[in-house]
Amino acid sequence: MAAFNYRDLVRLIPPRSWNIYFNARAIPLLEGASWEQAAEELHQPILSALEALTDDRQASTYAELRRVKTLAHLRGVQALRNTVPLGDAMLDDFEHHVSDAERALWAMTNWPGRFAIAEAFLNADAEVGKRIWRRIHLPPGQVLHCTAADIDPLRQALAEAFTPRKGRPRACEIDVLTRHLDGGVQLDIRVEDNLQRNLEFGADDRTTWRDIRPPLRMTVIIYPDSGVMDLLVFGGEKARKKI
Repeated sequence: MAAFNYRDLVRLIPPRSWNIYFNARAIPLLEGASWEQAAEELHQPILSALEALTDDRQASTYAELRRVKTLAHLRGVQALRNTVPLGDAMLDDFEHHVSDAERALWAMTNWPGRFAIAEAFLNADAEVGKRIWRRIHLPPGQVLHCTAADIDPLRQALAEAFTPRKGRPRACEIDVLTRHLDGGVQLDIRVEDNLQRNLEFGADDRTTWRDIRPPLRMTVIIYPDSGVMDLLVFGGEKARKKI
């Protein structure tokens, strides 16, 4: 875990939330330590328990805590709030937390699905205003149709639009995510891109070539009340026109 300063998270998050996270992940404190100790005495036992994990457990825990770190700030917590309507229990819990880091760990532990959606919101919000972003203004107040029956024709149309002539049909996935806080609807779109060959190390520690089908990622954020549509499209103007 040397590449990631998890000690910052241990310092920012009270032991009460680490206790719940450790129980959820079946991570024990080392012998001689107890959650009944005073909070100021648990800092080192928490660190020691993380450092005592096996390599596999340490790697998976490291990856999870790094995700927590990416949302452990104001914009990250705003993304988490955007995943639920007002009055949700998660928002009530946030009021009792002492830091954004604790809120992020709490969401990861108790609402991993919402945490993943918040990551998608944060990633999209970070691209607004940058090179891949374009804003379109539509007549406001339009009815937005985004049920599965509505989205499937869009998925098929995009798959066809990105399929080259005489090529096999391209795969396409679309996730529909409701942004409760700002009133938007986010479409996370992945269309199969051209086949690529990657050189990688295998289980025998020898390099081998592997064919992959990478996705071309695109995001559309629609705000029906204002008529604003944000397009976040990798692949240039040609791909943007197809969207």
